[in-house]
Amino acid sequence: MLLVGDQVSHRFHPLYRNAVGRVISLEGHLFEGERMVVVDWQNALPSNAYPIEHHFAESLRLEA
Repeated sequence: MLLVGDQVSHRFHPLYRNAVGRVISLEGHLFEGERMVVVDWQNALPSNAYPIEHHFAESLRLEA
């Protein structure tokens, strides 16, 4: 179960897989009936990527 403030990485997406972001909201929009969480990737991604993204919770891996 993810909580606000948890450090996460993405399991599948090549752009986010090697980055560590922080969950900033569990109230992301619905996509195909599934609730998404909001992750802040600030300072973790190249400058051409969006710093804040919505992701399915199942696609995120909790980092220590």
